[in-house]
Amino acid sequence: MDYIQNHIVIGICTFRRAHIVDTIEAVGKINVPADVTVSILVADNDGSASAKFAVENAKSEFPVTYIHAPERNISIARNAILDKVRRDAMSYLVFIDDDEVVTPDWLIALWERHKQSGEGVVVGPVQADYLDTAPDWLRSQSLHDTYPDVDEFGNGHTGYTCNVLLDLQNSKLSGLRFDLQRGRSGGEDSAFFSAYQTRGGRIAFAKNALVCETVPENRASFRWLATRRFRMGQTHGQLISEGQGLLKRITKASVAGAKTSFCAISALLTVVSPARRNKALIRGAMHLGVLSGCLGQNAITLYGADDAATGTKKV
Repeated sequence: MDYIQNHIVIGICTFRRAHIVDTIEAVGKINVPADVTVSILVADNDGSASAKFAVENAKSEFPVTYIHAPERNISIARNAILDKVRRDAMSYLVFIDDDEVVTPDWLIALWERHKQSGEGVVVGPVQADYLDTAPDWLRSQSLHDTYPDVDEFGNGHTGYTCNVLLDLQNSKLSGLRFDLQRGRSGGEDSAFFSAYQTRGGRIAFAKNALVCETVPENRASFRWLATRRFRMGQTHGQLISEGQGLLKRITKASVAGAKTSFCAISALLTVVSPARRNKALIRGAMHLGVLSGCLGQNAITLYGADDAATGTKKV
């Protein structure tokens, strides 16, 4: 395939979220790398195409295209964007979320890291902005921030779609799509990047490619974070157990169980400190999810519920 060089498509999936306009308009003001052109592609995951008017009337310096990709399965929307970009023979696709605002030099930082590393995938950090109503313990722990664990070479151990550049010319990404079975539970991005890494692909980290996300009140809670971490753990447990025999699955589950117990003990020892206690419990929820995934339990559904006021998306 002859790819169109140095054109970056910024893909955004949306579901009943008014903030999509702010996201598009922030992207529309970014600084662009030299010799690079940009366009925006929005996939609406709502059955009623509720975002069409808002998307097509958002202000942007770059062309904006709307596609309807119903419904209530985030993998359908992600694949719709991925398929269109591939059909159009575009070289680069960047994913961000519909509740984020990019910083002015965000795309330049992603692009420079890609050119420097030569990797097929580059992720950047997502920093949470809290409302005044957020509890103090939550602010002090930055539990909504997204940063990958990185090795000594600046490569991440995991990938995610809330701030990522894909070089679609990279053979390790060829033919990969997002798993429809994970489109309502979440974890479809973890599975996608795990498959890429299994093929030998590496994930570079662009520390200056910053994206900001305002945390709504309904997500600034212990319950939301614990549920999210549990689901993330389930995905990880399923991925590390895939294709493993019973003995290996039990071994991995035992390790996760031990880590869950350690977190519970840590929470008891720090019970007088809400920040440290809750952080330990939320981490314990993740390991409990790993245990659940290793034992083959179905992932909980976190995507697709109605939330007309704030919008709903994968967590």
